[in-house]
Amino acid sequence: MATKAIIDADPICYSVAFAAQDYALVDEDGNICNIYSTAREAKEAGVFPGDQVLPYPESLRSVENRVNDFMQGILDELDTTEYVAFLTNTALKDNFRHIVNPGYKAHRRDLIKPYHYQNIRDYLQSAWGCEMAYYGLEADDELAIVGWEAFDAADDSVVLCTIDKDLDTVPGWHYRWPTHNKEGAKYYLTADEAENNFWVQVLTGDTADNIIGLRGIGPKKAAQAVKDCATTEDYYAVCKSMYIEKMAEKLGSAEAAIAMMHMNCTMLHLLRHEEDMWEAPNEFNDTA
Repeated sequence: MATKAIIDADPICYSVAFAAQDYALVDEDGNICNIYSTAREAKEAGVFPGDQVLPYPESLRSVENRVNDFMQGILDELDTTEYVAFLTNTALKDNFRHIVNPGYKAHRRDLIKPYHYQNIRDYLQSAWGCEMAYYGLEADDELAIVGWEAFDAADDSVVLCTIDKDLDTVPGWHYRWPTHNKEGAKYYLTADEAENNFWVQVLTGDTADNIIGLRGIGPKKAAQAVKDCATTEDYYAVCKSMYIEKMAEKLGSAEAAIAMMHMNCTMLHLLRHEEDMWEAPNEFNDTA
C-alpha cells in the first residue's frame, strides 16, 4: 500500500514566507541603503533618525517555487505522490480552544505576518489542493483525526507530516521535516508513547500557544513524574496531585487548580473526530 502523506500546511506558510523575506534599511528619501537577512540586523545598521526598516520580499514566482520545492521535498522523502494537506481556516476567536480560554494564542495577536504569508496560503490551495480545516478546528486537529482513524484501522500507510510537537500525542507514523536546528525524521509512536507525550504537555504547558503549565516543571521533570504511569487513570491522578500541590494556594482552592488542569487538557487534546472533546476519566469526574 502506497504511503499517504497528511501534511500540516500551517507551519509551511510561515517557514516559506520568512525564508523569502529579507529586510531593507531605507533612508528618509526612500532609498535602500542595504539589505539584511533579519529585521534586527537592519535596525542596528540604522544611523539617521529618518531611517526605516521595511520588508524586502522575493518575487511571487520565487515564493511559489519555494512552496513547490517544500511540498515536493516532503513527498520525495516519503517516496510517495499521495497526500492531503490542511490549513487552519477560522479566525482565532472562532477556535474552540479560544472559547475555552480567551488567552489561547493571545500573545500572537499583534505579531506581523511576513509579506507573502497570504499569497502562500492561496497558492497552497490553488496549486496543491490544500484543504481548509473544519470550522472551529485547526489543521493539526484534522491531522489527528486522520491519524487516529489510521491507527485504529491498523493502517500503516498514513504518515502525519509536521514540525508541531503537539501531533506527537497521536500514535502511528510521523514525519518531521528538517529545520535550521533539527534534522528531519520519520518515526513511529505507540499508543502508550503518544499518551505519555500528552500528559507531559499537561504538566509543562505549551508556551507557543500560551498554555500555562506548572512553574518549574520542564519536560524532564514532567517525564520523570509520570514515568511509572500505566493507564489514563494513573496519569490523571499524578497530574491532578501536582496541579493541586503547585497551584491550589495560588488559585485559592484545590478545585480551582483542578479546573485549570482540565482547561489545559481540553486545549492540548487533539481531536479524534470532529465532535470529540477531552473528558476526565470516569472515576475522576468529581472535582477533588
